Amino acid sequence: MSNPTADSLVLAFLEGAKWWEYRQTGCTMWQSDQREAMDEAERREARGTLGISAEEMAERMRKRPERREEPPDFREGGAL
Repeated sequence: MSNPTADSLVLAFLEGAKWWEYRQTGCTMWQSDQREAMDEAERREARGTLGISAEEMAERMRKRPERREEPPDFREGGAL
């Protein structure tokens, strides 16, 4: 976490995870689960996906070009 906006998003992610845990189980979140939520928030921050709605993420995935790997070229001097 390097800037106030990112810090706020990470903390908001953690608070949301804690709320969801309480809502689903009626219990508060263990410290170890909070650490896992923080780790996940930091991974999403690094990927640039923290704070993006599921709908926006789905739209990004639809717009992403399809990845196709070219088969190796086994002709003269090609990959083996």
